[in-house]
Formats: sequence, C-alpha cells, structure tokens
Amino acid sequence: MGSWGHGTQSNDTALDAIEVFEDKPRTKESIHAFLLEVKRDWITTWPEATLGVVDRLLDEQVPLSEFSDSMALILEALEHEKQEDQLGCWSKPDERLEVLKVFESRLAGKDFDMEFLNKHNTGLFKKIVEHFGYNS
Repeated sequence: MGSWGHGTQSNDTALDAIEVFEDKPRTKESIHAFLLEVKRDWITTWPEATLGVVDRLLDEQVPLSEFSDSMALILEALEHEKQEDQLGCWSKPDERLEVLKVFESRLAGKDFDMEFLNKHNTGLFKKIVEHFGYNS
C-alpha cells in the first residue's frame, strides 16, 4: 500500500517497524539495538522505519535521553530522507520536508505544532473514513 500521508508514521514501512518493536522495552539499549538491526536488515527502507519508530516512541513520551546512543543513526536517517531525490518520491515534497523539520524539532526537544503532526500522521483507515464520510 505504500504511503498515505507525509508523516513519519504514515507508511507501511514505518508501521511494520513499529509493530516489530511493539513488545520491546523502552530503554536506551533496546532502542539502539533495534535501530541498528533495522539499518542492517531493512536495507533500502531503514530510514523510513527508523523515523517511524522514533516518532512513535516520542508519541509515547519516551524521554529524549533514551535516544542518546542512537542519535547519530537517527540523524543519518533524517538526513537521508531530506535529500532531494528522496523528497522527490513524495507527492508533495514541500509537505514531507516540513514534516521532517517538525520531527527534527521534536527530537531536539523544541516546541512543535502537534496539530500539524497529527494531520500528517493520521492513520490510513481514518483517512478513508474521512474521505468517504462514513459515520459510526
């Protein structure tokens, strides 16, 4: 299915990685080990997977200190996704870049627009319901 939004959690790769990490402890060591595993095993999609997992952990309010061992890897994934050829894969490259900038601010512990972030990380099924106007 691919991507249905520009958010870091709005694609199959990110959701697959989030699901694999779901039952792991939220510690510096387990996060770092998992992200190294993702980079090694997910070959071409590791940056999207990495950003998706980290963004979800930030949603869960995992302290930024738990990412200290992984920061270089996370920033490498972020820089990869900000490259012009990667942005060109998105229907709206400017929106994707804005999402990545918000992620970067969030990772740095700076203020960010949660409404903007939620808009871009809306789940696929919610988007379908909104598009077709279904009511429960």
